[in-house]
Parts: sequence; C-alpha cells; structure tokens
Amino acid sequence: MRNNKKIKAITFSGLSIALIVVLMFMASIFDVLDYSIAAICGVIITFVLIEFGTSSAIGVYAGASILSLILIPNKINALLFVAFCGWYPLVKRYLERVGRTLEMVLKFTVFNVTLTAIFFGAKYLFLFNMDIEWYIAMYFIANFTFLMYDILITKLIFLYVHKYRKRFTFLK
Repeated sequence: MRNNKKIKAITFSGLSIALIVVLMFMASIFDVLDYSIAAICGVIITFVLIEFGTSSAIGVYAGASILSLILIPNKINALLFVAFCGWYPLVKRYLERVGRTLEMVLKFTVFNVTLTAIFFGAKYLFLFNMDIEWYIAMYFIANFTFLMYDILITKLIFLYVHKYRKRFTFLK
C-alpha cells in the first residue's frame, strides 16, 4: 500500500511539472498572462503540498523551475515563478503556524525582502534605471497584489480541503 502512495506522488508530481511548464510556455506566447500564470503555478504547488507533502512539492518546484528556465522563451514569468511564486506556498505553510499578527508581519517581511532582491537584481544585473517614485509605486502595488494572492491561496486551500478533496478519490 505504501508503494502505491509513492507511485501516485511521483506520477502526480511529474504531471504537475508538465502542467506548470506548459502554462509557462503559454504565458510566453500570450504576454498578458505573465504574472498571473506564475501565481497559478504556485497554486499548483500548493495542491501537491496538500496531497503529497513537502518533499513532493519541493521536487515539483525544483523540476518546474529548472525546466522553465531552460525551455521557456520569455524568462520573466519563469523568473517570477522561481523567485517567489513557486516557493512561497512552501513557506506559507510554516508561517501560518504562528499567531495571526506575527504571521502577517512575517509574510510581508518575506515578500518585501524578496521584492527588494528582485529590484536590486533588475537594477544592478540588468542595468534597469528607474526613478525612486517608480520603486515606491511598485512596492505599494506589489504589496497589495501579494495580499490578494495570499488571501486567494488561503481561500482555495479551504475550498479544496473542505469541499472538493473528497471528490478526487484517485489521489487516495
């Protein structure tokens, strides 16, 4: 019985990696989907985490990250997935085990440290020169978007676990 669960985890993880790479490729074709596809791919990792645990989710993140960076022609959404959306669901699970106030402080700290690293990388590695007003506006917009993303993931997890999980009998 234990081998059957491992086989399902490996199969589902492989299919999840394939789905993420296909979605990333579609996002490179349709430029409108850049940021939303990276977020959706993070939700896919969340479902792998719920069903098969941390090690499978890390494997999906690593596999999808490597393949996306190699295969996807438009690297922006792949970099967004690698830099934040792919690993955030793994961290979110642990941050939600502390009190509600501390949880939100830690989530925004993790996000803003990552965002700052992305901005410095864009500025110094890719030589993007932006005005300080642009950075301030981006921090406000990005933090609001992050809050909505975090709430969305939480609602989707609740909905999946309490309403739809029992319908996916092939995962058990």
